[in-house]
Amino acid sequence: AHIETGSGPASWFHDGTPAGIADMNGNVWEKLSGMRLNNGEIQIIKDDDMFLATIDHSDTSADWKAIKSDGSLVAPGTSGSLKYDWVSSKIQLTTSITTQADSGRSCEYKDMTLVSGLSAPELAKALIIYPDAPAGDYGGDNHWMINSGERLPIAGGNWNNGANAGVFNLNLNNPRSNANWNIGFRAALIPILCQMHYVKSVL
Repeated sequence: AHIETGSGPASWFHDGTPAGIADMNGNVWEKLSGMRLNNGEIQIIKDDDMFLATIDHSDTSADWKAIKSDGSLVAPGTSGSLKYDWVSSKIQLTTSITTQADSGRSCEYKDMTLVSGLSAPELAKALIIYPDAPAGDYGGDNHWMINSGERLPIAGGNWNNGANAGVFNLNLNNPRSNANWNIGFRAALIPILCQMHYVKSVL
């Protein structure tokens, strides 16, 4: 059964206390901002700039950047940028696509592969694009992807997923238009706005 966000026991928080981060493992899928798969190319908005009001998240925005194998950010479509391919029934991190399809495919996060000769940059590991320790313990969590068209990420899983929900679940199957009853988002607290509101209320 679903519950109100943050209302579960302390064991449901990331650090086991009510002051921790709640519901990262189930409850609802969470929309992620600042990352997408565009015709198989992995694209991000640099740093934490996706939280700035001036950043354009539209599909044609110049704020989207591709990632090179050394972790540097480049213009989308640059040769040698990181992409997702489908090889031997697994999602493969690569720089060129051999099997592009408008259909969902998935594998366990720990089972993702690298194309021969490629090393995953630290940025890819930090963003959960490729596992930091391949074949490690990621709780059986999966990655899903469609490497055709623009696909925006949701993560975690929802209450229906049970044990299949997890912090390393990443779903890149859905177009920008996707909306569902089992998808939410995590709001970000921006201290400067809170301070401005406080000053205004005091005055």
